[in-house]
Amino acid sequence: MSIKEFKSDLMFFLKSRFLLVSSIIALVVSLILIIILIASIHQSDIRLVVRYSSFGITHFYREQWSYFINFVIFSFVVYLAHMLISIKVYKKYKNIFASSILIFLTFFIYMIVWSTVMHIVALI
Repeated sequence: MSIKEFKSDLMFFLKSRFLLVSSIIALVVSLILIIILIASIHQSDIRLVVRYSSFGITHFYREQWSYFINFVIFSFVVYLAHMLISIKVYKKYKNIFASSILIFLTFFIYMIVWSTVMHIVALI
């Protein structure tokens, strides 16, 4: 993607009110999720199980509490990726499907991230 393409996509995004409003709504939900995740993370000396693999000697892999910061970063990256995809789809097809990508898929991924973190935090 060249800088010229990026500028044209950005101008198209700013002119499309429906896409702009839906991305602002998704951004607000993203910020709320990030605040909730940051508030639920607390320091602990307990090492948490974060991954399971049936290969190798150790089946359960443990990490420190700071591993949960990756979930916060992941939720913001998901928002940015869905926003870029929806801009491209909206620019090409000019329909509401682009906004549904942004809103529904982002919310679906956020629910998965939120439930995963909350279940793991409840184990501490």
